[in-house]
Amino acid sequence: MEKQNKKTDLKLPIKKKFWQKFFFIFLIALVFVYLVSAYFYKNYYPNIRVMGVELKGVNKSEAKKLLKAKQDKLLAKQIVVLKEEGEPIKAVLKDVGFYYDLDEDLNRLYSIFSAPQAIKNLFCQSCNLTKFGIKVDEKKINNFLNQRVARVASDPTLPQVYVEGGVAKVREGNPGQKPDLVKLKKDIIALNPESRKEFLFDLTFSEMPPAPSDADYIKKAMKEIDILINRQIVFVFEEKKIVADRSTVGSWLSIETRNDEVKFDFNPDKMWAYVGYLNEQVAIAPVNRLLNAKGEVLDEGSDGRALEQNDAYAKIQSGLSQLYSEFLLLTVVVPKGESRLAPDDGPTPGMYAGKYIEIDLSQQMLYIIEGNRVDGGFSVSSGAWDMPTPVGTFSVLSKATMAWSDISFVWMPWWMQFTGAGHGIHELPIWPDGTREGENALGWAVSHGCVRLGIGSAETVFNWTPEGIPVVVHN
Repeated sequence: MEKQNKKTDLKLPIKKKFWQKFFFIFLIALVFVYLVSAYFYKNYYPNIRVMGVELKGVNKSEAKKLLKAKQDKLLAKQIVVLKEEGEPIKAVLKDVGFYYDLDEDLNRLYSIFSAPQAIKNLFCQSCNLTKFGIKVDEKKINNFLNQRVARVASDPTLPQVYVEGGVAKVREGNPGQKPDLVKLKKDIIALNPESRKEFLFDLTFSEMPPAPSDADYIKKAMKEIDILINRQIVFVFEEKKIVADRSTVGSWLSIETRNDEVKFDFNPDKMWAYVGYLNEQVAIAPVNRLLNAKGEVLDEGSDGRALEQNDAYAKIQSGLSQLYSEFLLLTVVVPKGESRLAPDDGPTPGMYAGKYIEIDLSQQMLYIIEGNRVDGGFSVSSGAWDMPTPVGTFSVLSKATMAWSDISFVWMPWWMQFTGAGHGIHELPIWPDGTREGENALGWAVSHGCVRLGIGSAETVFNWTPEGIPVVVHN
């Protein structure tokens, strides 16, 4: 019995040592697998796709570059806030406050403590849809809503008191609109940047009622205005009477409606504008004395007159303090000036009251004149000595933008005929091959009897000239 017990006791240490060795070897193997899988999982991620970016064989720094480009592209997407009227409000996600904490997400994804997942991900094909959470900067999105979107709000307008036809009236105020920023913020934060749909948001409003138009302060102001404009001011000049009644006096008021107050007073600018109207009724423009080039008087002219405006303004102010008033308008003399005609070798304004053309053959010049005003002078080329341009007073018989000469076989742009024999004013003629006739001959008498103008000048004269006006041709 003693021998058997000793044998049994020897087997126990051997078994215990075996399991100790086995556990030690297993532990080393487990640590080795853990470290190898951790390194592999950390630096060469298998079966992982983030935002459509495959990270297989990509280490952390390379993953950051790839995902940064992807996230920048997503954050550059545009949101559009639609309004009922006006242009929509547009902004990119980054400016609204969306952002990714890429470093935090990558540190979590590539953490060695997630190494046990490596073995699972090696064989798990459904574990490759890792998402990085989008975040929203509260300050930025509030700035966007308050600075961009809130601007479309409209405050309710106050009732406006005004005068029409000598009667004080009130115009209803309009309701205001306040955008629902809380709902819009909630909708924007809920969007998914990785979605392919457009980010369109309809802006909703709540209505703010206007102030009542029958408020006591408005009724009181209307009564006061009605009493204030109940005036009639009569201005007398010679046999003419000009009456400023309730309607006119009411138009001089400036009225401003504020909260619980209506301010009104007579506007000096509007009253001075009425003084200008009175001046138009009595003023006569002076006619200058007209002298010829030698200083001889051709027309004595006449003085004009104008309203004595300061006196008229003072009378308007006086009339506003009375129910009825009548005033005599005073005028002042506006002395005539003096005008001198141009020298004899220039144009001769004043031959006709309206438009006319003067052609000076000795100077080879054409003038367009209206009354005493010379509107332009142009160098011409008149008829040569053997085919002279006729002298005398004619008129523009007909006009055409382009005419054909059966005698010279040329085109004549901007044609204006002034004699029955076929003489006319036109631009330098054009031969059928496109070349111009007499381009360097302006200022010389070389034409076949017509009066040639330069390129551009002829069109100016043509557009200025109506049919039937006089054409005076002299040497």
